Amino acid sequence: MRNEPDREPVQGLPCSSRSLVECYRRGAELFGWDRRDHRPGSMREPDGELLGWGCATASYPVFEGSVCDCRMTVAADGRAHLEVAAHKIGTGTYTTLAQIGADAIGLRVTDVRVSLGDSDLPRGLAVAGSSTTASIGSAVHMTGLVARERLVAAAADHFGMPTDAVAGIAVEDGIVRAPDGRQAPVGRSSNGCQAACSSSRSATCHRTCPRSWRRRPSTNTP
Repeated sequence: MRNEPDREPVQGLPCSSRSLVECYRRGAELFGWDRRDHRPGSMREPDGELLGWGCATASYPVFEGSVCDCRMTVAADGRAHLEVAAHKIGTGTYTTLAQIGADAIGLRVTDVRVSLGDSDLPRGLAVAGSSTTASIGSAVHMTGLVARERLVAAAADHFGMPTDAVAGIAVEDGIVRAPDGRQAPVGRSSNGCQAACSSSRSATCHRTCPRSWRRRPSTNTP
């Protein structure tokens, strides 16, 4: 609670009402914050998965903005570059978007580079109203799925498989695996894959590919 202000930051006026500290204390009481183990990495689920406890503040209702865009390019070294004109105010935007993109495309988080804070990048939304992960994260997720689809199509060509067999190709941790056990790093079959998406209530996607494989999906892509 050491950073809790007693005045608003613009004119220095005292807060007329502010119950955040009370909410934190009540929440901590309800889920047993005082019973947690303070040692790093000490808490785990029964299956051994690492368990972390933390707290954050959000606003509700969540702000719903307009369309936001994202561009992702997969290079020959198997690393992805994710670009969106959002900005970071200390809420972990770089990490969050890298995690979402890596999960969607099938890469390790460490192999996804995120570029923010430049108006020349695909349009983003204001980082406000607890909207970043839901709005920009949705565009990143959709772009990652488009890029993954492109990688799978390229991998089918790389493995000499018919296009109707792409459903059996998996992408995980930067490795493309064929149903017959053959595998290759993502970079070997990426061929400079680039994907771009817009995310909104009626989102559209397009993909830029160096080969002839190109199509435009429904404008009602979720």
